[in-house]
Amino acid sequence: MPAIEEYLKPEVVRSVARLDLRARFIVEGFLSGLHASPFHGFSVEFSEHRRYAQGDDPKLIDWLVYAKTDRFYVKQYQAETNITGYLVMDLSESMAYTFRQELTKFDYCICLAAALAYLMIHQQDPVGLITFDDSIRASLPARSKRTQLANMLALLAKAKPAGLTEIGANLSRIAAMIRHRSLLMIFSDLLTDPDAVIRGLQQLRTPATT
Repeated sequence: MPAIEEYLKPEVVRSVARLDLRARFIVEGFLSGLHASPFHGFSVEFSEHRRYAQGDDPKLIDWLVYAKTDRFYVKQYQAETNITGYLVMDLSESMAYTFRQELTKFDYCICLAAALAYLMIHQQDPVGLITFDDSIRASLPARSKRTQLANMLALLAKAKPAGLTEIGANLSRIAAMIRHRSLLMIFSDLLTDPDAVIRGLQQLRTPATT
């Protein structure tokens, strides 16, 4: 398995950086907090200004600040840093498969998971880790500290895919574990009963998880 540093190659981080982690949740009102009816709009408190970056919504530009500074700034709201993420990693034997290449499916998943975790921590969003095969093997609570990334990669670097998987049952267990509305990022080849997976995913479609 590659060294931990290999999982955070600059080209991997740059590629994943093109993904807008927030866009989908802004549309759904996710960032408005834990309201009973999040689609009714935002209820957020102004936090601070930050420089406008490519991809930001022009509607958030503060034109009064622009008039004073001749620079574009956008209003940042406290709810914008309210995403809690969990990387859910399948450690079943099939994840160790490789075909005419050095990296396994598990290695590729770690590369993507490391980049996503890096971005979330960079945005000061807490992120945690849950690994499983036929049961929950390990878990790290969501944290936004910089040391969290090293802890997650150290755990994954020691993990060895083996055994069977029970994705559906484990998703139900994970739904019971997570107490707050969260973003779950599942890394798996899904080589199991699809009906069980669908039932497990339905367990996640609650006010606590998405």
